[in-house]
Amino acid sequence: MMPIDSNQPRLRIRQVSKHFGSRGFRQLLRRSSREITALAGVDLELAAGEITALLGPNGAGKTTLMAICCDIVRADTGTVVVDGFDTVANGRKARRRIGLVTTDDRSFFWRLSARENLQFFAALQGLDRGEAKRRSEDFLERFGLKAHADRRFATYSTGMKKRLSLARALLHKPSVLLLDEATNGLDVEGTDVLLDLVKHEATREGAAVLWATHRAEELAALCDRVTVLVGGQLRYDGRIDEFLEFQRQRTHYRIEVAGEATGNEALESMARAMGLTVQGTGHRTRLTGDASVSLADVVAQLAAGGFHVRGVEQPPTTLAQLFTDLAPDRETS
Repeated sequence: MMPIDSNQPRLRIRQVSKHFGSRGFRQLLRRSSREITALAGVDLELAAGEITALLGPNGAGKTTLMAICCDIVRADTGTVVVDGFDTVANGRKARRRIGLVTTDDRSFFWRLSARENLQFFAALQGLDRGEAKRRSEDFLERFGLKAHADRRFATYSTGMKKRLSLARALLHKPSVLLLDEATNGLDVEGTDVLLDLVKHEATREGAAVLWATHRAEELAALCDRVTVLVGGQLRYDGRIDEFLEFQRQRTHYRIEVAGEATGNEALESMARAMGLTVQGTGHRTRLTGDASVSLADVVAQLAAGGFHVRGVEQPPTTLAQLFTDLAPDRETS
């Protein structure tokens, strides 16, 4: 999934910021309301054929950023350019180059069939009747929905609805594909099918893909690059292999050593020299370290010092912990 050579990025986001005022009882009483920063000076570029993961905790600004890219929401400051078209100055041309899939799409007509839905939305994108019909049939076939094309959308399973959402997003051959938690509600098989479809479209058509997700297992399986939003700020941007190493370096391990820690000067001295922390309760002693210190070296030195290692734990770093580590020192007000 290597990026296709291109002189210009498909999507360019420059210094995008967005603030929302809290609307509540205080505002009704004409008291001062607290301003919430959804995005703060976000810079990001997406290349053709590249699939970029957009990670972040709830409230990080992921959905707001995608809404701004589609011109559903206007940024307070900054610009978004799609294939050279500014989303504000040339909104129609920019939007025609974007395909969007959301986590809970309610815009389909539930009483219409899948075929009728696709042809309707193709017409909205400016395709003439013949082209709308041709492309609708092509995507129904490609996404395995041909046999169910005349069923009402309301009767579709979650997986079928997701595939139809992706088909609709691709009907007009977009340059940029935005997917917001697209695998929510899908089982393992349905998720695998959707990931394969996205990879195929990125490599075949050269679309730039921004993939917002909470699922760590989707990163290595799909993405070329990872970006992390925390508190409305872009806190990480790097290739997938760099991100996996970044994550590994924050993995902590725990070693259980026979005997008590309190008063064992030799063990405490050895731990300090290796950059480990010591905790002991009764006859259970634990040494804790991170990936900057080789686990194999620690175990070997403990054995050479005459200490008996009773067990080793190395739980992977969760995305939640990673978001905490990447959080700004103080909240943006």
